Amino acid sequence: MNKKIKKIICILSFQLTICYIMPIKKIRKLFLFIVAFLDFLIFVTWQKYKKYISKIGINSLLQNENRNYDKLILGRKYIDENATINNCLDLRNYGRNFYTDILIMKRYYSFLKTDGVVEFIVYNDNSLLFGEYISIFDASLLHKVTVYKHNKYLYKYVYDYKEIFSGILFLLKGFNNFPKMKSDKLDWNLFMNKIDYVRNFAKVRNLSLCFRFKGFSHELISLISEKYPKIKIKVIN
Repeated sequence: MNKKIKKIICILSFQLTICYIMPIKKIRKLFLFIVAFLDFLIFVTWQKYKKYISKIGINSLLQNENRNYDKLILGRKYIDENATINNCLDLRNYGRNFYTDILIMKRYYSFLKTDGVVEFIVYNDNSLLFGEYISIFDASLLHKVTVYKHNKYLYKYVYDYKEIFSGILFLLKGFNNFPKMKSDKLDWNLFMNKIDYVRNFAKVRNLSLCFRFKGFSHELISLISEKYPKIKIKVIN
């Protein structure tokens, strides 16, 4: 039997069992209504999420014969950002952090032409700068071994039941998906170490780098520009 069908049967059996053991008829009807609504919501949101993720998933990329992109764009995607740039591989995504950007860069830099550009769009957001987790939205962009290595529990229980979790989370992102600006009182040495890694990685592979910053102080932007003169720095207003 198909694994997905098994999961659906298990979930429905659990719901019906809970309903059957409820002694009061009115509560049973209410529970059935809630369950039916949640099942409908899960199905609709999962279909919407699946349509979205199919545009940036690895299967979609592998079917694309273009291995000569000018630019790879990375960063956290927000609901008001949907611009398409010609011959650019836009792999921004919801719930993204700089740590995952680096993992994705390491996997997809080969899609760029010689002297291609890797562009990072970086907001002054604590979770974006210093979070070291893989979001469920990036499941289709990274290899399963990478996901398992970073979080065995998440891989085993959440990704395995992504039909339940991903769609609902995707819906919630629509209501709470705007940049949350933070102060500059953070461990910037840790952030600089990550930039050092990216710079060395790009240098060995003859790639150009561009960072677009938003929400950072002028002092910090100047510091980054002075330390990394060969990296193109832009400020987003």
